Amino acid sequence: MNNLIIRDTSKGSRIFLEALAAKGFAVGAAIAIEYTSESIVITRDPEGKRKISSPSHGGVIDLQSNKVTKWAQGATRASVDYSGGSIVITRGNA
Repeated sequence: MNNLIIRDTSKGSRIFLEALAAKGFAVGAAIAIEYTSESIVITRDPEGKRKISSPSHGGVIDLQSNKVTKWAQGATRASVDYSGGSIVITRGNA
């Protein structure tokens, strides 16, 4: 499990995940992102509209939007779990 900073930007809060290839998420893989009240769940999905990008960083997912701001509820940190073939992000302490 990793700990990340949730950053505020003019486009909404941002969560930046990198070095995903080392965690089993290949660059170019299609993904689906689901926002729940408690977590953000990212799964591999051949029909997914987003892709893991940036080979130079070993695979990146950049979540930045007002959706992330609403989900974060003022939290400044997030915990990330890379188990079971999915990525689960949960809020940390504000």
